[in-house]
Amino acid sequence: MTELLLGFVNILSLYFANFALRLFPMWKTRDMKSRTIVVVYTCIILYLCAGLMFFRRIGGMSIEAFNWYKLCASVPSLIMPFFVFRKRVWQNLFLLAVSFTYSPIPNAIAYYASENWSILPAYPLLTVNIVRIAVISFTLPPLLFLLRKLYENACVKQAVTLWRFIWFLPASFFTITVLTSNYLFHNKINGAALLIVRVSTYCGLLLICYLLDTIMRQLSENAALKERARAVENQFAIQKEQYARLMRDAENVKFMRHDMRHHLALIKGLALEDTAKLQEYIHSLSEKLEDADGRRYCTNHAVNAIAAHYLGAAEREGITVEAALGIPEDTGLVMATDLCVIIGNLLENAVEACRRVGQGEKFIRVSSRVVSDALPIVVTNSFDGVLLEKDGMYLSRKTNQINPSEGVGLSSVEAVCEKYRGFLQYEITRDVWKSSVLVHIEG
Repeated sequence: MTELLLGFVNILSLYFANFALRLFPMWKTRDMKSRTIVVVYTCIILYLCAGLMFFRRIGGMSIEAFNWYKLCASVPSLIMPFFVFRKRVWQNLFLLAVSFTYSPIPNAIAYYASENWSILPAYPLLTVNIVRIAVISFTLPPLLFLLRKLYENACVKQAVTLWRFIWFLPASFFTITVLTSNYLFHNKINGAALLIVRVSTYCGLLLICYLLDTIMRQLSENAALKERARAVENQFAIQKEQYARLMRDAENVKFMRHDMRHHLALIKGLALEDTAKLQEYIHSLSEKLEDADGRRYCTNHAVNAIAAHYLGAAEREGITVEAALGIPEDTGLVMATDLCVIIGNLLENAVEACRRVGQGEKFIRVSSRVVSDALPIVVTNSFDGVLLEKDGMYLSRKTNQINPSEGVGLSSVEAVCEKYRGFLQYEITRDVWKSSVLVHIEG
């Protein structure tokens, strides 16, 4: 009974580490319900334990036989992550290679301790279990921490190609593991030199994960900087356009002031002779003074320029526009350029979505006002109901219809929201897309 219990603990300690490495880093992007995952993996554990009891009933088992059994029984657990995280083949291969490389590390130390410092020689698995659990407790959390950070940037568009190759790095460490010892039979230890190899392998895994996380984070920051540069360049072009329009308006006002006495004389004459012609003449003068694109949506000049550009373009294309932007000039901690990134990307996407609507109402509604220390921004627009989504990300339809990729603009909006302790969320129905943003303008 004691040997059976020790074998059970042996299985749990080994597979707990493997399951954690294969599931925890990408847990937020799982494509299967948590309850289903727990039930499946519980069945896998029970299946392994049933096999353990079978070996015990037929007269005991050797370490070699037990390890062969664990290898064969592990097939379901190897396949399962590809169902939990569908369409993430390369990321799953990376985590599998990491788990294969990590498993021999606590095992080698545990079996070495069992052979040299066994607590109870009659129960060799007791020392193995105690040492392995202790080693896993110290070595697994740092590795999981780095892997979680690494996979937080796994959705970066520029990193998609990298995942096809970087799984070779932990796989190469696994190759070293196989070449330096018998991978299946951990009781055949070649002395302290092998422990040095295992510790070096663990340090190598940590280094790889750290370097890859740095690369992924740099790619994410570069993508955000490019989008920010595009937004600033776009804002500059819009302000240049508005400046040119103001210069034209100033020139027109100059000429109108010069001709004002002639207009007054004509108005005076028409007032005495023909009232109908007077009204017609006044109406023509009013049309010259009107500036449809000069609408003021908010007191923040930078945001107003962006809003006027996109909403003006929407109105010219027959899109119904409703705007209530209560964004002040002083927005506290939030930089004007960051607000322009949010407003510009959301309105640009809204205009693009309305253009794809074939029939039906085309509209854009945008609203915002300061609430306490927060600034919520809501953009609601009509769209054609076609939603492209992959791995929990909404894909852009602007440039590449054959192979759409993650929208960099929305990623930039999310980055700005995170910068100011806010969020970006969507509410999507059959023909309406609602984007809600919140940023904190005070510390």
